[in-house]
Amino acid sequence: MTTEQTMLTTPAQLSIQIHENKNSQIREKKYTNTLDEFLNEWDVVYRDRIKNIALFNPTLTLTWTNEQKAYFAKVFYHSRGYFRDFLWHLGNFAPNKSIKMIILENIAEEFNNDNPSHEQHYLDFAKTMGADLSDEILNQTNYTSEMREFNKKHIFWLHQNNWESGFAAFSAYERLDAIDYKLLLPVTSPEHSFFKIHREAEHFSKTYQELKNIWIQNKVKVLDAFNFISETQAEMWQNLSDSVFSYMEVTREDVQHT
Repeated sequence: MTTEQTMLTTPAQLSIQIHENKNSQIREKKYTNTLDEFLNEWDVVYRDRIKNIALFNPTLTLTWTNEQKAYFAKVFYHSRGYFRDFLWHLGNFAPNKSIKMIILENIAEEFNNDNPSHEQHYLDFAKTMGADLSDEILNQTNYTSEMREFNKKHIFWLHQNNWESGFAAFSAYERLDAIDYKLLLPVTSPEHSFFKIHREAEHFSKTYQELKNIWIQNKVKVLDAFNFISETQAEMWQNLSDSVFSYMEVTREDVQHT
């Protein structure tokens, strides 16, 4: 792990440490001794951290140009398009059939039964933003270095930690859907089906019992994993926001020089 990733200093602390801002000012927030109370506090701390990112400010995003909207759809695609690699790695080292079924059910839900897959929903959303992503999975034209690093960190986490820590990270990632996609509503207004599906998804609930088992055995594995996911996710949102707004500024400069 790098020194930039804020982790628990000792198991005895049993605390959440979250970067408050780019200056890496640290606030330590103690938690109570049940999993549910920890999860509720984690939600609040994470939401407080990302809610002030420009991407989640409708006053700012409503001013986006058509080019900026398309760019957002193109780059954001890669924040979710490689979760399959995470699930594949996790499933390959799952200890038993019941855990493997949780992972397989998650993948199956992506295919969405007789309905369009979640991937197709996103491609349709991208078109409403002016972006054609039909060849993006092959060409990776808009796969930025920041998104590559974001996805690489997840696989690195699985590789460097034991299976319980990996599952806890998976659970944390699924829990973020309800928070993240709600905050994205102004960006996608009117709400597209892709975002509605993920905002209302129950993926986290299907991981809860196993997460609770891990919590009972070793709280620190859960704390470390949730802290890791909140850090990487918040960093991803900040980088995406900076990238989109910088793209807008470049476009305006180009117009001024024509």
